[in-house]
Amino acid sequence: MLQEENSTAFEDKIGIEDKTGIQNNKDSLSLLNGSNVTIIICVALSMLFMRTGFLSLFFLAPLGYAILVTGSTGFTFLAALAANIIVSVIISIFGSNDSILWMDIINFSMIIMIFAWIIGGKIIRVAYRIVLGAAVGALAFLILIISNKNLTEYMLVIAEFLSSIFISAIDNELATQAVTAERLLDMIISISWRGGALVSMALILVINRQMSFAVYKLIKKHDNINRLSLTGFFVPINIIWIKVGALAAVIVSGMLKIDVLEIISWNVLVVCAMLFIAQGIGIVLFLLAKRSNIFRITASILFAVTMLSPINSIVLVALLLLGVIEIWLPIRSRK
Repeated sequence: MLQEENSTAFEDKIGIEDKTGIQNNKDSLSLLNGSNVTIIICVALSMLFMRTGFLSLFFLAPLGYAILVTGSTGFTFLAALAANIIVSVIISIFGSNDSILWMDIINFSMIIMIFAWIIGGKIIRVAYRIVLGAAVGALAFLILIISNKNLTEYMLVIAEFLSSIFISAIDNELATQAVTAERLLDMIISISWRGGALVSMALILVINRQMSFAVYKLIKKHDNINRLSLTGFFVPINIIWIKVGALAAVIVSGMLKIDVLEIISWNVLVVCAMLFIAQGIGIVLFLLAKRSNIFRITASILFAVTMLSPINSIVLVALLLLGVIEIWLPIRSRK
């Protein structure tokens, strides 16, 4: 009799556990919970921005916001990856079936993965994640330029458009002869190999990261995220000597016409400069830490707008000098 009661109690317990497990599985698989809805909306906005003129520069910002709010890096990346493939396939069916489209899928998917790692990563510091991510993204872009003639032809069309604008603005016969689409394309590719692609990718990542955090702080009204931020970032002191050596190598390789050494030297110099710019941004964030949230949000938006304006080079040089100065004039205390 006791054995039957124990058996019945055990079966009831198993039944309750089974029902609980089924309910938990249903809850975990539900696509309509708050986090998943947020991710789906942000992914949709990202796909819309990606193909909407000026807003395409900020297509990563909604994904960064989704990661900050939900804490789900992997699912956000997979959702954005799937959406990018689906939208691209639909465009290829109803539009032109061009191989450049598939390169766009690979390129944008890699950028999305890099950005998700930058926002959601926790081990490597933010500045190093941005530099590594920009290096990988720039290298992938340069490999695409070399390996695909269609992309080169597409860039030549852009170069022809830019040269026509320049010639129409100058309206000079000598300028017409000097500024051709082929020469402009060669100059763009040359600058891209010598750190231009690296800087462009880094700017895209930084601007979208700042926009993600600005929107998050504006909507959530608080910031409870600790991501090893740039506020406490310090460049190792010996990096300044690597920068000096890279600068000397750039000058020597340029004089001796050694292209491989010049390309390597330029990229090392750009990486060092990016690290000191990150230190300069860290100083600015440190000085802004005691300001109100509205002031910091406004500063973040102003920074993003400035990076898209003609004076962005002036701001970058100022941040670079500020980062270098801190080596000899400590503004923050190292911990």
